[in-house]
Amino acid sequence: MKKLNKLLLIILIFSLIISSAIYVFGNDNITNNKGKIDNTVDEEVYIRRNNDISNIKLKYKYSFNSHDSKSKIHKYTNENNDEFILNEDQKIVLVYYKQKESNKKSTLNINQLKKIAQEEISNYADIKDYDYETYIYHEQLQNYSFIFTKYINKIKTVDSIQVNINNKGELISTIMPHIGLFDYNDKDKIELSNKYINKKEADELLDTTIKNKFGKLYNFYLKDYSVLEEELYFIKSGELVWKYFIRLEYFNTDRNSDLLLGEYIIIDAISGKIIEMQ
Repeated sequence: MKKLNKLLLIILIFSLIISSAIYVFGNDNITNNKGKIDNTVDEEVYIRRNNDISNIKLKYKYSFNSHDSKSKIHKYTNENNDEFILNEDQKIVLVYYKQKESNKKSTLNINQLKKIAQEEISNYADIKDYDYETYIYHEQLQNYSFIFTKYINKIKTVDSIQVNINNKGELISTIMPHIGLFDYNDKDKIELSNKYINKKEADELLDTTIKNKFGKLYNFYLKDYSVLEEELYFIKSGELVWKYFIRLEYFNTDRNSDLLLGEYIIIDAISGKIIEMQ
C-alpha cells in the first residue's frame, strides 16, 4: 500500500495560508463570479480611510460567498481600478492594488518596506494597536509580506493584517479579514486571558483526545504522534483556544506499511472541551 502523506499536503496548505492569508479574495480565478450581482448592494459607496480628508468613491462590481459560505463579500473598484473587498458591514477586508508599469529600478531595504507597510495599515486602523510579527520574502515574486497582529493581555487574536509589497516599495495588497474585531482593552477578554488552562493541562487533554479518537484508523494502529504547531489565541467567535496541529503515525503490522496524517485539534482554553477536530 502506498504511503498516504496527507500531512505534507496539510503543511503545504498551512504554509500558503500563512504566507498569503486570504489572498484568494483578490484572485479572479477563484472569486470571479460576475453573474452573482446582488441587487440589494449599493452601486456606489463612499469609504473614508483614516488619513483621508475626503471619502473614496467605490463602484460595485459583484458579490460572492466568503470562504466560510456563511456571509457575502462584495467587490468594488475605485477610479484607479484598485479592488476593494468589503464584507456585509461595508468594512474593507482586502485591498488589491492594480499593478502599473514602473520605472523604479532600485530596491528598498527591510526597514524601509516595513515603514511603508505601517503607513498602509494606518490608513485603516491605529497601527499602535498592532504588534509587528514578521515578514516573509517570496523569492520568485520578489515581494514581501509583512504581518501585524493585535494582542489582548499578551495573547494573540485572529485580528492580523498582512501587507504585501514588492521590492521597489509598491503596494500589492493589504489583507485584513478581521480588522477591528477585537479591542485590546476589552475587559471580558482580559478576564478570560487570566484564567485559561495552562499548556500542561492542554497537552494532557490533547493526549487523552488522541488516544480516544485516533487510536485506530481502519487496519492501522497509532504508533506515535508529534505536535508540529501549538498556539493560544482568540478566534473569530471570541473564544480563547489552544490550537494544535499534530502528526499522527500509524502502522499496519499485517501489510508492514505505515500511514502519516496531519490533524488540527482545537481545545476551548476555558472549559477544556474539544471544539473542533479537522
